Amino acid sequence: MDKFDKGVREEKEDYKAICEALLLSAKADRCNWEEAVRMTFPELLKVADLQKPARNDEEPLCSHARQGVLSLASAHVSYITPMGERWFQYTPIMSEDAGEYDEEDSWFAKATQVTQETVERSNFYNEAYAVYIDRIATGTGALLCEMHRPTQRLIFTHIPAGTYGVAENSLHEVDTLCREWKATPAQLVEQFGEENVSATTRTAYQSDKDRYSKEVRVYQLVEPRRGREVSRNVGETNAQRMPWKNVYLEESGHVLYEGGYTEFPYCVTRFVRYGNSAYGRSALVGVLQDMLDLRKMRSIMMTVAERKAIPSMLVTAEIADEVDFRAGGKTIISALDSRSDVPREFAPASDMRDAMLLIQECQKEIDDAVFRNALQAVSDVDKTMTAREVSARMAEKAMTITQSFTQFSVDFYPMHQRIFACCYRLGLLPREGRPKYVSQPILNRKGKIVGEAVQPPQVKYCGRMAQVLQNAQINALDNTINELVDLYRVTQMPEWLLPLDIKRIVRFKLNGQSFPQQCVRSLDEVENMLERIEKEQMAQAQMQIVQAQASANRDNAEAYAKQTN
Repeated sequence: MDKFDKGVREEKEDYKAICEALLLSAKADRCNWEEAVRMTFPELLKVADLQKPARNDEEPLCSHARQGVLSLASAHVSYITPMGERWFQYTPIMSEDAGEYDEEDSWFAKATQVTQETVERSNFYNEAYAVYIDRIATGTGALLCEMHRPTQRLIFTHIPAGTYGVAENSLHEVDTLCREWKATPAQLVEQFGEENVSATTRTAYQSDKDRYSKEVRVYQLVEPRRGREVSRNVGETNAQRMPWKNVYLEESGHVLYEGGYTEFPYCVTRFVRYGNSAYGRSALVGVLQDMLDLRKMRSIMMTVAERKAIPSMLVTAEIADEVDFRAGGKTIISALDSRSDVPREFAPASDMRDAMLLIQECQKEIDDAVFRNALQAVSDVDKTMTAREVSARMAEKAMTITQSFTQFSVDFYPMHQRIFACCYRLGLLPREGRPKYVSQPILNRKGKIVGEAVQPPQVKYCGRMAQVLQNAQINALDNTINELVDLYRVTQMPEWLLPLDIKRIVRFKLNGQSFPQQCVRSLDEVENMLERIEKEQMAQAQMQIVQAQASANRDNAEAYAKQTN
């Protein structure tokens, strides 16, 4: 074996060691959510063990907690990433004030609209719902974004909890991920080619018995490239020098494929993150005992209800086998037995009020853990309340979920970068009016253009939850404007209104309410309309001057004529 082959084998062994270390850290984190998931989503544990979920689980579930997780996952879709609504907006990254509108905003508005339509045409919402369930139940959810050039579509893939391990950089951003799954030899050959699989897998593929039945454990490792192996001018033409490595390998360590990504293709979102762990904290961890108590009390309540519906009876030995407990049943007894106090109810069921109070307390603790009360306040609005009262109430309740929403915004930003860059490379974003810094040509050593480096813009969230949190600024703006207008009416001094920029105020309020961009005129259109209105006003004023001058001349002529006569 020569030196080159030895170096390749050592590198493959390093890949396997990295994968095993990352997956081991994921298993260590699993102890933090395994018990909670076992009582709510036991099928997730089967998937984490790379097993097929069973139809019926032997252990009873805590249905209230399960329903709470599903409701909160639906709320993620409705309030954070709503379908059919604009829930994010691109803003210029070079602007000192991201909220300030300049000449580039019309292009970023179009790019936002195109990107949102592309996301809605994809399978994003189907996969994101599963990611949200993982995010709540296990504390961490993962989503992969790929692009399909033939159909110009984005392909999203939910990565089940427990099947991947992650690592963070010095800024506590997830930039390394290893996931595992099982594939048949036929699937591996279809994806990587027969010449690239291991000899063992190739033999299994050539066997009619093992081709579709044998399972091979496969790893994918995505990590940032280090040192000199990273090209500062990265293009799709040189996958071996992209900022992120992308390596597929079998469990044996055989490398199936080695390439790269220009952006980190995964979104790893944590429900609540604290401490040194790269993983999030499950929403259910703090209410484990409540779920156990609730499940136990419901079992007791079922027993009490059964005893109330079918009470225990005390009968004599002579008629023990002749008592009919069916509805409308008849039991024939002797005259002697009729004089006795049997049959009668024996050991009646106890009062259930204390148990009901305990059940309600447990349910409340679980509801608070999954923010059910806060989300209900956001969605339920009293019709008798004023708009300001509704806004204040929604903001007050929504503040309880701010921490998790902020964590989602931070974690999802790399996915925004990935989506934007993929849409750009697919040719979906408008090229006309594009700012120069959005893409830079990549030159080889001979000065020839070999690709484009995409610079993603800033991202602003404007979904329903972001609107609720932004209403505080909008309310403050409205109150200030009302006070200044009142002062102007009282003093008749225009200085009170001069500091206000009407155009920026209108734009800020439209963005805060997630107003559809296609219904808003661009800045150029607004400027042209203002110029046209100004010209019309000037022309009208000049016409009035001319008419006044003509009328004055006519009056002077008539007066002069009278004097001469």
